[in-house]
Amino acid sequence: HGAVLRFAQRPRLVLAIALLAGGIANSPWGGGWGWSLDSNTQRTVRFLFTVALALALLAGIGGAQPGTALSRAFSAPWLVAIGRWSYGIYLWHLPVREILLDQMTPPPSVIGVVVWLAVQFAVSVPLGAATYAFVEKPTIAFARRVRRGR
Repeated sequence: HGAVLRFAQRPRLVLAIALLAGGIANSPWGGGWGWSLDSNTQRTVRFLFTVALALALLAGIGGAQPGTALSRAFSAPWLVAIGRWSYGIYLWHLPVREILLDQMTPPPSVIGVVVWLAVQFAVSVPLGAATYAFVEKPTIAFARRVRRGR
């Protein structure tokens, strides 16, 4: 716990670890670009370093001191909204990817992958927001009413 807080309070170290982990996950060690058949070792490297990236960012965000540049950046209204909708975005991103694969081929370059991810994001975010508004929020309200009624 103390080590995580000490790590989280060093934003440059958090950023360096996140960039390093992301770089390794997306390097040839983590497999090829696109939808290539990778070895088990490459899939394992990509998985482990993607988890390391996520944990570094989570520790950095969760342990940031209030008022620091990092906490101010992650309290931006659009990022808070993305966080609120994140479960719906997660649920939708794979079906969106599969439907988009039928409509377009991901270009085999870094720019192509960025464009491909931007299109997926542009479709998944509104679906995630709608899922939050029309499914999650009413379900949470219903569960609270049921609990109060007991």
